[in-house]
Amino acid sequence: TIFIAGDSTADEYGANNGKTNGWGKYFRDYVTCNVNNQAKSGQSARTFWRDGRWNSLIAGVSRNDYVFIQFGHNDVGGPHNASEKGSNGGEGDETVTVTRSNGQQEVVHTFPWYIRQMCNQVINKGAKPVLLSYTPNFSFTDGKVGEGSRFQGYMKLVANEMNIPYIDLYSLIARKWEELGENYIKSNNWFPTDYKHTSPVAADFNAQ
Repeated sequence: TIFIAGDSTADEYGANNGKTNGWGKYFRDYVTCNVNNQAKSGQSARTFWRDGRWNSLIAGVSRNDYVFIQFGHNDVGGPHNASEKGSNGGEGDETVTVTRSNGQQEVVHTFPWYIRQMCNQVINKGAKPVLLSYTPNFSFTDGKVGEGSRFQGYMKLVANEMNIPYIDLYSLIARKWEELGENYIKSNNWFPTDYKHTSPVAADFNAQ
């Protein structure tokens, strides 16, 4: 089984009341094994870890399964942002304690810290983690899609240091978009609601 941990860009149901889908919905069409997609709209690495979604996912993982881990869209803003999704700055074990809107205190870690914990738990179960950079936003400049944020780099950093596979999905998709052209994507309404969430056709393209 391939498990997927991620946000709305991979979520089975996407966002925006069904107008958009995530690539996880269509990924099973391109593999011969089972796919257990636990990506959820609005999630960051911090919230996926904090709110129990990761515990639920890892409980179902067996030896030789794969766990695809992809975050980055909702991880911005820092630990004090009102969204309560942002990670602490840095690449290591740095922490900051914040008080959430519900009055609870939370120790917020760095983005790489959360990813390392997830990977270690996968490895400890005899399964195989695979890290993916997040999907690009629909943004062209002179026919090119720009480089991603630091969260793209953080995924590669952890993959390199832990010697685990890294799929730079951001760059793979961006280069394919450049081949198709900005006007093609616009005319086919691949982003019907905003610059981030894909139509079903575009989500299937990302899955491919």
